[in-house]
Amino acid sequence: MKWVSKRDLTAIAALLLAALLLLWMRNGGAESGARFEIVVEGKIVLSGGLTPEREFILDGWPDMAFAVQGGRVAITRSDCPDKTCVRTGFIGIPGQISACLPNGLLIRIIGDGGVDAVI
Repeated sequence: MKWVSKRDLTAIAALLLAALLLLWMRNGGAESGARFEIVVEGKIVLSGGLTPEREFILDGWPDMAFAVQGGRVAITRSDCPDKTCVRTGFIGIPGQISACLPNGLLIRIIGDGGVDAVI
């Protein structure tokens, strides 16, 4: 009686290949051409790449600070009461968002037109 058949080995190899492909796509970040958009009340107020590393504030929003670091972006300071947006931390995968609802602001990561979801 065999413990592992050829069909089992094929299934294991396919799962490992799928896992490696997922890791490769998730770690694409800045290299894949991803960028961020800051949207305030439905209007894009700033769009930029995930490189170079920098910290910045928006005109008219001195109580909010943002940082781009390691191919990701985050809200690092906010005047909202619960600071959920700050605790969200850095995002960098296309489709991710970080929102500050009291200020009507969100950051979203936009891909370069490649694969943006894995099922």
